[in-house]
Amino acid sequence: MAVVADSGAIYGLYDRRDDSHARLRGAIEKARDLIVLPAPVLGEIDYLLRP
Repeated sequence: MAVVADSGAIYGLYDRRDDSHARLRGAIEKARDLIVLPAPVLGEIDYLLRP
């Protein structure tokens, strides 16, 4: 089964100050399934992470 990640999860992984960072990181480290990033999520993350 594949895991589909949304922009909130990806941003939470990036920002260590995010309340969910530790839980997200733990879930990703334990995941044995394929992690899918839909194309629209990539565009949104690009926008959110630009300085």
